[in-house]
Amino acid sequence: MRVLACLAAALLLAGCGASAPEIAAPVAQVHTQDGLEQQITVTPRADDPDWFDLKSTLVNRGDAPATVRVVTCWLDPKVNLRTRARFNGYAIPSCIQAPDVVTLAPGESSPTLWFSGRIERAGRYRIEVRHALDPEFWGEVEVVAR
Repeated sequence: MRVLACLAAALLLAGCGASAPEIAAPVAQVHTQDGLEQQITVTPRADDPDWFDLKSTLVNRGDAPATVRVVTCWLDPKVNLRTRARFNGYAIPSCIQAPDVVTLAPGESSPTLWFSGRIERAGRYRIEVRHALDPEFWGEVEVVAR
């Protein structure tokens, strides 16, 4: 039990300490594949500009219902994000049980997924985001940390 408490404290402290570079400005990008649109936004946090929020939403832009298997909890940086950026801290949200297969009517959106983190070093980074698992595709967004 003590080891778990120390691990939890270490995760919380990972976000403390030296200032991390800030995301230069909010960015948004849209990617479409087979009628599914993935909207990705990255915005600096108003309460702490060292941190940013990345959000992803799928929208059915086709003329017929679309069934897709999706990530249901959060955008795990080890599984659902690909980037050269190194994160020196990230938030672990609680999960809401949701079905992992959804059918979206034309124009309907999936639940929004998010990731909150800090980039360790200043630079320009491409972050690839996997929200749709089947059909699988990765959207991407370019961010500048300074």
